[in-house]
Amino acid sequence: MLTGILRGIGQPVDAARIHKRTCDDVLWNNVLKPWRQSPLWLLLRVTLKTSLRTEANGRHKRYKSFMIFFMTHILH
Repeated sequence: MLTGILRGIGQPVDAARIHKRTCDDVLWNNVLKPWRQSPLWLLLRVTLKTSLRTEANGRHKRYKSFMIFFMTHILH
């Protein structure tokens, strides 16, 4: 019902869209608790990617630079 009201009142907006390819792989090999990718981690990555986007051509130099810094900080 709300979407019908918004369509009647509002106007279409051309928003920048993102596509994330996710695969729900579960690593399970003689373990008590399987490992799977966290939905929170996916949310953080998508939020960072959309927040750090500055270029109109879709390249994400700031995002990639930050992820490299963050991963090296975690591994150090």
